[in-house]
Amino acid sequence: MIYLKASFIKRILAFLIDSFILSIVFTVITINFNDNSDNISNKLMETLEQYQNNEITMEEYTDSVVDSNYQLQKSSVPTNALQVVLYVGYFIVFGYLNKGQTVGKKLCKIKVVNKDGNLPSVWNMIVRSLLIYGIFTLLYSIVFVNILDKYIFTYGYMLIDYITVIFVMIAFFMILYRKDGRGLHDVIARTYVIEEVK
Repeated sequence: MIYLKASFIKRILAFLIDSFILSIVFTVITINFNDNSDNISNKLMETLEQYQNNEITMEEYTDSVVDSNYQLQKSSVPTNALQVVLYVGYFIVFGYLNKGQTVGKKLCKIKVVNKDGNLPSVWNMIVRSLLIYGIFTLLYSIVFVNILDKYIFTYGYMLIDYITVIFVMIAFFMILYRKDGRGLHDVIARTYVIEEVK
């Protein structure tokens, strides 16, 4: 089937609109959360300063950074869980119920369809969203931060985060250069992002 693919600019603009909406909602909900992140961030800055002044060794610096980041992830479990709920609710549930469109896609007059040009299934929406919006990294943090040793957790977190960044970069270039405009997440989920035809 032939589709009028959504332009790269429209897809980026839709993503930016959606990200802006989610960041406002997230900020409003979490404005009074006390996750101890300011104290941990201050500790990280002090550690960096100590290292730069040769007051601590590289090993002490690394240990302190790993410990601080681990504590930061532990204190961020509620906000990470909220972020997962918002992403799933917005990109999967709302996108599915709104016939393949988020607010950003609706404003840009583009939509997600399955390989036959029909409304994407819930499964299509789950697969494409899990792969592109960093949900795997958040889920890893929520599930494993209280189970794994701080070093194993940190290295696993870094690995998943790097894989996600590489995946997003590949998807970005695929959308830009493929004739059908499909990113890696679209290929795996068997979806297309097309111009909305009235």
